[in-house]
Amino acid sequence: SVGDRGPGLPPGDASRLFEPFHRAQAPLASGAKAESDEKAAPDGVGLGLAIARELVTAHGGRIGARNREGGGACFWFELPLASSAERLPAPGLAALSDGAPGAAWCEAA
Repeated sequence: SVGDRGPGLPPGDASRLFEPFHRAQAPLASGAKAESDEKAAPDGVGLGLAIARELVTAHGGRIGARNREGGGACFWFELPLASSAERLPAPGLAALSDGAPGAAWCEAA
């Protein structure tokens, strides 16, 4: 997990954060006003968290976000652990076990 002490997530927005093209509007500090709609628009196109969700769920995991007590937001993910019998070497990495660092990558080029 990773957290901050910023303005946090907008109320009711945590479940939508992982939808493609959703861009959360950060809550303004108490008493603050946005100068214009253009300046208040969030950066990005809203794909980063959607991609993260796809990667995590493709591996059987879970991902989420919540507001932190005392202010800020927390983003987390969980992945299942495989037993050593279930682990398979990644393709192309077997050549690395002979002690020659990067051998598989050099031969592939």
